[in-house]
Amino acid sequence: GAFNTYVNDIQDASNFTIIQFADDGQFLLSNKNLDSLIINANNELKKILDYFESNKLLVSKAKSNYMLIPPKPRQKLPETIVKLGDEIIPRVSETKFLGVILDDSFKFKSQFDKVKKKIKSTIGALCMVKRTFGFRAKMLIYNGLTQAYLTYGFLAWADCLTKTQLKELEVLQKKAIRLVFGARFNTHTSELFRLSGVIPFNEMYRKESLIFLKKLQIGKRPKIFKDIIGNFETNTNLRSSHQQKIRIPTQFKKGNVFYNILKSWNDSEPELKNCENELKLKALFKELQKEKQKTKKCTTKRCYMCLKDKHRDFSSYMNS
Repeated sequence: GAFNTYVNDIQDASNFTIIQFADDGQFLLSNKNLDSLIINANNELKKILDYFESNKLLVSKAKSNYMLIPPKPRQKLPETIVKLGDEIIPRVSETKFLGVILDDSFKFKSQFDKVKKKIKSTIGALCMVKRTFGFRAKMLIYNGLTQAYLTYGFLAWADCLTKTQLKELEVLQKKAIRLVFGARFNTHTSELFRLSGVIPFNEMYRKESLIFLKKLQIGKRPKIFKDIIGNFETNTNLRSSHQQKIRIPTQFKKGNVFYNILKSWNDSEPELKNCENELKLKALFKELQKEKQKTKKCTTKRCYMCLKDKHRDFSSYMNS
């Protein structure tokens, strides 16, 4: 808090759009012409450096870098020079901000690799304790590592992954939840998800989209998002609100992150949209998921795994 008093007015020191978190910050600038962009960036960085020196603050030049995002994917940009004082700062193809790795092509491959690696290491840990730890201890490991990495910044990066990458994460989540229950490697997971209350990976995007829009609706998200997608309201006292859908602005085409988020809202159950806040929405979403998993039945005749697990009581195992 005390540090913020020194840098609260940094937004007024230059023409950068500045995103801050404590002593970490990103300075954004755009221009249709690359040469003009670099000239402007160097000029604005001089202002930022003057601001810091005037306020007797130090800039960590060794940790500073810049990234160019081309207007077209795979477009190669020429060499450029950006300076912070007398020092040339390096150009990078990806950078980490608040734990999410952003790359200049917005494919989030490094973020995907990071999440995948973390979940695999968690699966390894669960394998090591599968015969010694009980359900509750293994569930703590799962929630603290696998689920935490899957959900962190989910809407920012999951929307940009390929179907193959999404399938990989789905498979890894199922492996982890089977280990939590001490189940066989090919046990059906619908019952495991229902008992544990864990949201399956293929439903996580819809859940996070609903939470995001509900927070926006009740004023817990920055106003800029309402400027982007427009205002929307749900009157929970009217039955007609059950039929209400958010009009998706025409500038959002299929595949756009805001199109996908709004479509997830429109395709969801009315009772979820009418929740008073995000906490009630989360609780209701979990209950609806449990009901959904309960109705899932294996359609394979004389399924080998169904016969193998016929006498397994996973609910009793949860008390171990």
